[in-house]
Formats: sequence, structure tokens, C-alpha cells
Amino acid sequence: MAGLRELSDEELALRARTEPRAAFEVLFERHRGPLYNFLLRQGADEARVDDLFQMAFLKAFRAIPTFREEARFKTWPLRGRSGWRGRP
Repeated sequence: MAGLRELSDEELALRARTEPRAAFEVLFERHRGPLYNFLLRQGADEARVDDLFQMAFLKAFRAIPTFREEARFKTWPLRGRSGWRGRP
């Protein structure tokens, strides 16, 4: 998995189509802090942030075939069909 950590988010998202568990583990670890903070800033109850984050990443995991190469992964788990949207 060390090699996967060297890839960009977008490369990992594409790699997740063939190596879903390993690639998403790296993405999950990489984005846990920033997305956690985003959800807090959006007004999420601190007790619910972990659940919201995991829910968004689970939906993103299931929707990875819809990820477009030109998109940025950073915001993708929280938008549209891929993940959480709306107020926490």
C-alpha cells in the first residue's frame, strides 16, 4: 500500500475501480481530518461527524464508477450521488 500513498487523489479514485479496498483506505485516511472539519463548520453535531463522514465515504465507495477523471476527488464524496449533501 506504500505505493498507493504516492498517488494523487484522482489517481487513487481511478485505481479504486480495480483495487477498491486499498485505494479507498488511503483516501479515507487522507481526507478524514479536512472533511471532519468541513462537517463541523457546516454545523454538524460533533457526536455525529464520524457517522456523517463514514456515510459519505461509503456512498462515494459505491459510486466510484461515476467518478470523472477531470473532477477533483477532494469535494466529490460530499456532492451529488456520490455522498452526503445538505445540512448535517
